[in-house]
Amino acid sequence: MLDVVRLNSTKLEQITFPYRARMNTARNFIDGASYRSINCSPTNNTNGVDIYATGASFQKAPSKPQKLVNVILDATPVSDVVLPPELQPPSAPLDGSFKDGAFFDLDDGKTSVLALGSFGTEENDFEVMQTELLKGLTEMKARGKTQLIIDVSNNGGGFRCLAAWLHRIIAGPKNTTVPQAGIDTKARNSPFARAIVNEIISNDRDPEQQLLYNPLQWTNASNQPFGAKENWLLPPVNVTINGRPDQFSQRLGVECPPFSSPPPESALFDTRKVVIVSNARCASSCSMLSITMKVLEGAKTVVVGGKKDVQQQYCGTVGGQSTDFATIDTEIKTVHLKNDSAAPPDLKLPGMQGITWRLAFALDGSGEPEEWKDHSADAQLLLTRALVNNPNAIWKEVAKRFFA
Repeated sequence: MLDVVRLNSTKLEQITFPYRARMNTARNFIDGASYRSINCSPTNNTNGVDIYATGASFQKAPSKPQKLVNVILDATPVSDVVLPPELQPPSAPLDGSFKDGAFFDLDDGKTSVLALGSFGTEENDFEVMQTELLKGLTEMKARGKTQLIIDVSNNGGGFRCLAAWLHRIIAGPKNTTVPQAGIDTKARNSPFARAIVNEIISNDRDPEQQLLYNPLQWTNASNQPFGAKENWLLPPVNVTINGRPDQFSQRLGVECPPFSSPPPESALFDTRKVVIVSNARCASSCSMLSITMKVLEGAKTVVVGGKKDVQQQYCGTVGGQSTDFATIDTEIKTVHLKNDSAAPPDLKLPGMQGITWRLAFALDGSGEPEEWKDHSADAQLLLTRALVNNPNAIWKEVAKRFFA
C-alpha cells in the first residue's frame, strides 16, 4: 500500500501494488512437491570439491589475489530495466564503455561522467574492465575534460583490484597509490583455518597455488611475500568484538600490482575535481574506492535520495574480501580435512552462504576495521520530480553544485 498526493493536488490517495517476484533460476513446477523436487536439490556448485581429485568439476579459485572479489550478495544488477528515452543520458555511451560501465560528457564542456554499476565478478571481466576504464578516462582527458563525476549507484562491488586500479589511474602515482591504491586487510583466523594452512605447507596439498589459504598468495605488512612453508596465520591476533573473543591474521600488504597494463605516469584528473555520486547502495569494493578517494584524495561524495533530516552515508558494507561456502568447502576438501570435527557439513539445498573472509583496516590508523567508521556524505540531493530516475538531471545538478 502506498499513500500518494499527486502533483497539483491536495487529495491523499491510496494505491495497492501487486507483489511480483523474480525466480530467474527456477524451473517450472505445478505444486509444492514438484517445486521442491525440481528446485531444492544442491547443484554442482553448491558445495566444494577436492580440486586435485580425478574428475573434479568446480570453478577453481583465481590463481592470484588480484582477481579476488569483494561484493555484496544482494546487489546483482537488474539487467533488463531500461529507462524511457526522455530519462536516458543525452548521448550514446562514449568509447571505453563496457558491460558494467559507460562514459558520458555533459554539455558544459568540462565535465565527464563514468557510470559504473559493478567492479565485475567474472574472471574474464577483469582485463576488459581494466583496459576500458583506462581507455575511457584517457579519452575524456584528451577531449579537454577536467571534471569527473563517478556514479556508483547500486554498485555492489566486485574485483578489489579494479577499485584500486581506478583509484590509481585517476590519482596518478603518489604515496596514496603506490605500492598500491587500496586498503590493507586482515583475514579471519580460527584454529581450523590454521589447520588448513598447515596441511598446505606440511603435506603439499596445493601444488598449483589454487587455494586462498596458500601462503604464496599473500604478503605481510612490509609487502614481503610469505614463504611457501610459512604458516601466515601464526601468530593469531586476539581481539574482543561485542564481548566475544575472535582471532584475525596479522596485517596483510600489497596484492594488486603489477597490473597487466601499465598505469599512466601522471594523474588523469585532479582528485579535488572528482565527485562520487550514489544512492547509498555502494558496497564492498565500491565502498573501498569511495572511501579512499574521499579520505586520501579529497574527492567529494553525494547521496541521491534518503530522508531529509537524516545524515546520509555515502557507502554501506566495506568488507575486505568476500567469498562463499562452496569456495571455503573446496579449501577444506582439497586439504583432506572434511572429516575434521570443525568442518561444516555439505549443504542439502541449492543455497549460498556468503562469507566476509577478510576485513579492511581503517584509514585513520586506529587499527579498527573501516567498517566501524563514519562515512557521512558531503551533500545530499533530495529526490524531486525533476531528478527521480533521471541520471542526466542528477549529474547536471551535481556539476552545478560542485563545479560552478
